[in-house]
Amino acid sequence: EEIDEAFYIFDPGEQGLDARGLRAAMRSLGFDPSKDDVRLLMADASNIDEEQFRELMAYQMELRQMQNELRVAFGLFDKQGRGRIAYADLKRVVVELGENLTDEELMSMIRTADKDGDGEVSLDEYLAIMKVAGLC
Repeated sequence: EEIDEAFYIFDPGEQGLDARGLRAAMRSLGFDPSKDDVRLLMADASNIDEEQFRELMAYQMELRQMQNELRVAFGLFDKQGRGRIAYADLKRVVVELGENLTDEELMSMIRTADKDGDGEVSLDEYLAIMKVAGLC
């Protein structure tokens, strides 16, 4: 219902949403797409119809929900709220879960996600590796 309302508010001429209308409608729903994001979402179309908008926003809302859940999961590793997962954090969670991973396997996991080379995994690095894994 909220999605439909946003569509109709920003499509008064019932021609479909152009790029400006799409951006405004998304903002009204709590998203903040850049102009480049909107261009990508438009996919060479001049307008997006109501059904396309519904599908797009359902996907965006699902993606936001998944990212929120991943942030909560990140917090389970980052008990101290430092915004980083260190080897000790990963080891603690693995032990709590009763998993049997070697120190080398744990370090390999850290190295795989650690793009800036600081030996820890930031939230952005964590989300990036989850994206590669298809989880967001």
